[in-house]
Amino acid sequence: NGALLDTLLEDIEAQNARTDSSDRIDAVIVIRYGDVVLEEYPDFLRPATLVRPLGTATQSIVSLLVGIAIDQGLIEDTNDPLASYLPQAEAIQAVTIDHALTMTAGLGWNEAQTLAADSDVPTLASSPDPVAFVLGRPPVAAPGERFLANSGLPHVLSALLAEITGAPAGLFAREFLFDALGIGASPWLEDSVGNTRGWSGLSLTPRDLAKVGVLCLGRGVWSGRKIVSPEWIAAATSRHIALPTAAQPARGFGYLWWTDAEADLYYAEDPAGIGLYVCPALDLVVVLAGTTADGDVVLFDLVRDYILPAATAETLALH
Repeated sequence: NGALLDTLLEDIEAQNARTDSSDRIDAVIVIRYGDVVLEEYPDFLRPATLVRPLGTATQSIVSLLVGIAIDQGLIEDTNDPLASYLPQAEAIQAVTIDHALTMTAGLGWNEAQTLAADSDVPTLASSPDPVAFVLGRPPVAAPGERFLANSGLPHVLSALLAEITGAPAGLFAREFLFDALGIGASPWLEDSVGNTRGWSGLSLTPRDLAKVGVLCLGRGVWSGRKIVSPEWIAAATSRHIALPTAAQPARGFGYLWWTDAEADLYYAEDPAGIGLYVCPALDLVVVLAGTTADGDVVLFDLVRDYILPAATAETLALH
């Protein structure tokens, strides 16, 4: 339904013109049945070729890298203790790779906004030993007992990848993911000891982020080549934990991917301004990017309120 997409663009234009809000959308990509049906860059200062920081959406890329490492036999199983691969985890033998992927390690952590004085994220970024800082947090629950948002855990997984491959996770990503997808420049920040940041720090163009979505929609296959196993895509993007909110009563969490059963999609998102949304039932991939820190624009709502209805209307029309 092109009219709904036109309405979306009109509303984005109206939002971008507001002087009382800093929220802006500067990239919209919609891919349906493998075709780009919409690609717009409303802000001429942020063109298609400009890489955007993925923020916490970086963590979903780490999930794909863990899957590739399992496919290659570098990791035996997600139920393996972290300590099997990381010496720093020796004191927490009960914490597994699965616990890190689902953020159920039971380690204390304050995942407040990164500029908050009491947030653990800035301390993670400045720590002389970030992995030890994360793994040394006091336990607040038994492993697997409950979800606790913890950006330190995907960073531990990044360090684990470096431990088993002998190189930073960013290089592993370049060799086995980015080059395979034809992804160009992909700056990825490192921590204080040279490990690729697992909690944030990767930047991609919207088009390259969309390629990741097309890969996942294709169950790990890109142009006939298997990049990551379909079993991993299924496991990573399935709901492992229910995390409902008032706005999203069917929200859940997989392996560092968010899910929403009501919208029938999974997604990688930084609420401050970028998101990748994949809806297999509608053969749909969406990328949105901008600045949404004020809360006047919610990326998920744009997908749910405009793009999914547009795709559903088209599907009904074809039948």
